[in-house]
Amino acid sequence: MTKPHPPNAAIAGRRPPATGWLLETSKALGDGDVLKVAEFKSPAHLMAIAGRPAIDAVTTDVLINRGTPDVLRKFAGNEFASFSETGYVRMITKAQQDAALAKSISTRKDVPDELKSFLQLALG
Repeated sequence: MTKPHPPNAAIAGRRPPATGWLLETSKALGDGDVLKVAEFKSPAHLMAIAGRPAIDAVTTDVLINRGTPDVLRKFAGNEFASFSETGYVRMITKAQQDAALAKSISTRKDVPDELKSFLQLALG
């Protein structure tokens, strides 16, 4: 007899939109579950993750590597997303080619002081 998969594993294996709202809103999914989805699933999954009420810096680093410009803009505007300093550097570098991304980043209160001048350059 096979053991049933825990609900989090089932959610991580399904496709949006059925799981999109779960990825975006579920408190039952831990950081590790969300990270696994971010590492291997589709841009639609990444878009759902980008709107979560809490995103750790490890997951945002994955989103920066794998996300479409729309995903990057969405989580840059998410005040509950945490960024590593390296993540901020990579986001600001991408923002030099994307004015909407630069504007989203500029609304954040947690941009490191040493990177604000580079963000200003991206804003034009």
